[in-house]
Amino acid sequence: MDEIEYRAVIKYFVLKGLTATGIKKELDSTLRDSSPSYSTVKKWTAEFKRGRSSINDNERSGPPKTATIEKIHNAVLNDRQVKVRELADIANISIGRVHNILHEHLHMKKLSARWVPRSLTVDQKRIRMNVCQECLNVFKLNPTNFLRRFITVDEIWIHHYPPEMKQSKQWGVKAGGSAPKKTKTVSSAGKVMATVFRVLLFPRTSLPVPGHSEVNLCSMTLQLGKDISKTSMPVIFNEPLSFLQRVAEYMEYAVLLKQASQQESPILRLQYVAAFAVSALASNWERFGKPFNPILGETYELQREDFRIICEQVSHHPPVSAFYADSEDFIFHGSIHPKLKFWGKSLEVHPKGIVTVELPKWKESYTWQNVNCILHNVLVGQLWMEQSGPLEVRQHGGDNLKAKLCFVKSTLNGKDVHRVEGFITNQEKRKLLFLYGQWTDILRSCEPSLYEETLEKIKLEAKSPQGSPGHKKVLAKLHSLKVGAFKPLHQDAIEEPFGSTVVDDIPIVDEIPGSVTLWEATPRPSNSSDYYQFTTFAMSLNELEPDMEEILCPTDSRLRPDIRKLENGDQDGAASEKARLEEKQRNCRKARKQKKGNEYAPRWFQSGISPYTGQEDWIYLGGYWDRNYTDVEDIF
Repeated sequence: MDEIEYRAVIKYFVLKGLTATGIKKELDSTLRDSSPSYSTVKKWTAEFKRGRSSINDNERSGPPKTATIEKIHNAVLNDRQVKVRELADIANISIGRVHNILHEHLHMKKLSARWVPRSLTVDQKRIRMNVCQECLNVFKLNPTNFLRRFITVDEIWIHHYPPEMKQSKQWGVKAGGSAPKKTKTVSSAGKVMATVFRVLLFPRTSLPVPGHSEVNLCSMTLQLGKDISKTSMPVIFNEPLSFLQRVAEYMEYAVLLKQASQQESPILRLQYVAAFAVSALASNWERFGKPFNPILGETYELQREDFRIICEQVSHHPPVSAFYADSEDFIFHGSIHPKLKFWGKSLEVHPKGIVTVELPKWKESYTWQNVNCILHNVLVGQLWMEQSGPLEVRQHGGDNLKAKLCFVKSTLNGKDVHRVEGFITNQEKRKLLFLYGQWTDILRSCEPSLYEETLEKIKLEAKSPQGSPGHKKVLAKLHSLKVGAFKPLHQDAIEEPFGSTVVDDIPIVDEIPGSVTLWEATPRPSNSSDYYQFTTFAMSLNELEPDMEEILCPTDSRLRPDIRKLENGDQDGAASEKARLEEKQRNCRKARKQKKGNEYAPRWFQSGISPYTGQEDWIYLGGYWDRNYTDVEDIF
């Protein structure tokens, strides 16, 4: 079945009233392995629901798509060292489109290894000089991070590779295939002394300059209870990241979703998804800088070896950020509508919105809402933060399990700060697994029976004649862990999982024997306190490599001048650019209001209803990674 036939079937099911998920299930049951991807089904479902009638591709100017692909293919076969810019000129298309054709349609990869023999001819000396010049250019761009981007291998003897047999930026190698080599007839097997230079694009581990010192809100006049998410704040309160980049920090521990997809048991899959939900909060710890408010239409992309994510600011009033991440093992998407409220001594952050994880292999999805964050002592005293409230991860499909976690509110002595705990339960509310830890650094799981055994053991120790006050405090602590769900195993029904009375001045039970560690946070770099308390992952989010501007969408957060200036230590310049961008955004909004029927429409997402929760959500339309940004608005 070809693409046109797929679309016809999707259109038929749309007319019958099926959702994208329902259509995907129908296609899977009939076509099995040849069924189109869920993203394709969702894209065309959205198109037909918007009123599209044609199942054919939109008409486009210029030569047919197949002709352009063939032209690129022939050019590469004629010269495997051709540059991407030259290919763009040959086909009269953008550089981003050339990358898409090479990778997505022709499935080619680029080889960049250079063999540099010790006994050099004149031509080979020229090549070495060019390589050294490239290294010098990279050094001038970023001297601090120069050395970590290179590995130099000592001279070794390379057999059967005379100087003429080198590989240098060759296109035309099929994925998984080997590079073509220029053969040379020799009377006997030779060997040559060679040194290998390889460029490594590791993410940076620091910012260009240290951040500003800690500040408070004393200098601002704020009304109690006011939502300040829409308030323009001085750049002194900001960290050099957009909120979209903070959203991308969800993906720091994306490996947990891969682990979830590899589990055979639905209980084990849910425990790793719950661990992912908790891990997404760890980067907030001690991060007191406010991210820049995204501009309407602003985007941010991030590609790593095991995932890719696209974020877009889809609404300004109210501010809403939508995101969509995918990989071979999972799909992760949702939207966040942050609300900030000032309460005199504290600041509350309410990250409204639904987030969803899909595991296509198991035809399961998981949804939850983020917990609230409270920042204390914003006017005077030592700043500190806590996550507080319930988090319920619902499993849709399969066994319809739930993970009910409670982020425990800190007591007066501060011993419960960061604590999170709860149970995985089935539809009959029977406890299947106990999860506990600290959202800042670790989450563990164990069988409920192990928790009960530990409880009984400490009860016996407390009753013994040698029972010390310390034993009794530990016992009191274990009793305090009964947050509704923590009842003896014979009491299967859970009434209120988050009601509890916390006991003061008692030690924390760090680990129950027999527990499994699901997630442990990566230690922050030693220089984190100098750079806004960034994690190693956060350090790299705004990095702009020299070749990235050619392929990035013009609305990408990395291209924002105010954030870039703050990152480089120019606070006055950042404030000036921030004011300019805000004024430009206001003028654009006024211009749209003056034109009736000219309401803003996001480029990559559209408003819809989540098939899992029935609530309003933002649906990814697809197409971002095609790199066709010709009609994107200039927002910076």
